[in-house]
Amino acid sequence: VQEVAQACSAEGAQQIADKAAESKLGQVVLAACRCCNLDQICFSCTDRRVRCQHHLNDSLISSHGIPVEFVNIREQCAWVHKDDPAGATHKAVEIIVAGVARAKGIMPATQEERPLENSVLVLGAGLSGLAAASALASQGYSVALVSGPEPEKAAKKHSKYLEGKSSLVKQLEGQSIHIMPWPQDLELEGLAGDFEAVLKYREQTNHIKAGAVILDLGEIAEEALPANTIPKGSLLSRILTRKKCSIGTADTDSALFREFTLKETAGIFTVSSDKAEPPEEQVIKGTATAARAAAYLAQGILSPRATAITIDSRLCRGCGDCATICPYIEMKIESDGTACAHVDQALCLGCGACIARCPTGAIAQPVQSDKQITSTLEALLGTTYSPSGAR
Repeated sequence: VQEVAQACSAEGAQQIADKAAESKLGQVVLAACRCCNLDQICFSCTDRRVRCQHHLNDSLISSHGIPVEFVNIREQCAWVHKDDPAGATHKAVEIIVAGVARAKGIMPATQEERPLENSVLVLGAGLSGLAAASALASQGYSVALVSGPEPEKAAKKHSKYLEGKSSLVKQLEGQSIHIMPWPQDLELEGLAGDFEAVLKYREQTNHIKAGAVILDLGEIAEEALPANTIPKGSLLSRILTRKKCSIGTADTDSALFREFTLKETAGIFTVSSDKAEPPEEQVIKGTATAARAAAYLAQGILSPRATAITIDSRLCRGCGDCATICPYIEMKIESDGTACAHVDQALCLGCGACIARCPTGAIAQPVQSDKQITSTLEALLGTTYSPSGAR
């Protein structure tokens, strides 16, 4: 046990980190004024608390992989019992003991970092898609561009639209980017930031690596996609679901939720332009989408949140309850033929809704496991304190 002045400062965090490394500690409990150990900011967080979390993350978690458990003895003890020092001390000891018990139950934090591919796949060669491809190529990104599926009846385009498209195509050719035709089958494999698109044509199959994907829905949605072009239930299929939903159906709200939550977290960006819009507006939408994709790729590395869930395949019974409420969880068939839930931790927001829904306890969070909750309650209910130190 050691007292540290101003633990919220960079110097205080480094002092804690040095002592933890020197003593080869597995966990650290900080009893001060911090609210919780979650990687989030709520209405009660002050700038000092946020900085405390930031400095300790840099000094302990990122550098040494040592988790930190926070115990708030300021608001929960000193402030609540300001007229009862003995009661405040009694409560502080109890919750610190509970904090130590909780720290012992911390699951290993997920430290898997994923480098982002420095390339972009653009699906749909409308004005928006072409503008996005050109803007990204001018920034030095490797760009692959696939034209949308050919409609049965070609719609008449405005002369300004055709002129703008011709100009952008020439610009892309000058950047050594050629438009590939729409394939017979298109699959998007891999994980967020490290995709591999498999484009199957009659005579060949192309494999394209991409860190981000841009969907020009203005072109892709002109006609219904050919049957079985995109595998049902895949990431692309789930993002495009809303376009295939009939207004007023029970699936509309779910599809809306999936579209907006999945796309940018996964590095998939949609740009939707109306054919009736002026060509200039379509180009602006495309370049704006390119800016969002470039900002995503500029991260360089994707790191999961501290609250990202883990799924124990030994406990999962494949009921799919979690997948019905979370767009990031997919049901996959294992080698033995059984269904099991899977999640890409880089996408997980750590809300915990799936944990409450899971009937077998297969889903857990490193910072809020059942073991931690049980250990905390046992410590609180089984701890007594007296000034003499007797228990």
